[in-house]
Amino acid sequence: MKTQELFGVPIATATFKEAVQHLILDAHSKEKKAKVVVTPNVDHVVMLDRSPEIKSIYLKADYFFADGWPIVFASNILNKRIPERVTGADLMPELLLLANNSKMKVFIVGGFPGEESNIYSKLKQLYPNVHLTIYSPDKGFKNGNRDSDKIVEQIKLSRPDIVFVCIGYPRQEIWAIQNKDLLQTNLVLCVGAALDFIIGKVKRAPIAVRKLKMEWLWRLLSDPKRLWRRYILEDTKFVGILAKEYFQRVKN
Repeated sequence: MKTQELFGVPIATATFKEAVQHLILDAHSKEKKAKVVVTPNVDHVVMLDRSPEIKSIYLKADYFFADGWPIVFASNILNKRIPERVTGADLMPELLLLANNSKMKVFIVGGFPGEESNIYSKLKQLYPNVHLTIYSPDKGFKNGNRDSDKIVEQIKLSRPDIVFVCIGYPRQEIWAIQNKDLLQTNLVLCVGAALDFIIGKVKRAPIAVRKLKMEWLWRLLSDPKRLWRRYILEDTKFVGILAKEYFQRVKN
């Protein structure tokens, strides 16, 4: 898959349709060699800029898809065109639909302890043919603790075709990348809030709002207490990062 380097990250120059076609082929592989999918957005770029340690782990993923209009916009400014967004929130339901059609095995890491049965029942209503396993880790979950070891062992036993990790950035990326060689699966997708959107725990922005490129504002207004710092303080740093990259490109 062709890429363009933006902010030190090799982002795929794929449409959503091309990305799905490529990933579902990987999911059908007989190798059981895990490939990790991450979806860089503004939050990711800002954190990667200030944390070389996280960036060195992040760059070991196998696929990078632009999750966020600012990344697509930046690619045009920097003359490194990315055709469109390929979000985790869109990839997860589309791949689950294809997995349902093929009766594939899916493992989901997400939710909180005690929520597994509720998540399972809601997903089975939507995707009845998927062979589904769910593990909801403790709030303090991190790579290398007891929960992490349990998940690795369960994935080894169930040998799923696809694993979705829905525990938030950067924990999900760090866990997926540092454990990918241990996992008996084909694809590991780090998709954040995608699970909450699918089961209706969190309402995603309407399509009209997404087309206006205002999904970030919808999310901020939906949960301002939790998200104001991210969108108002942290994400505005992206402007400076973009300006720096632009002037470096002009200089070179």
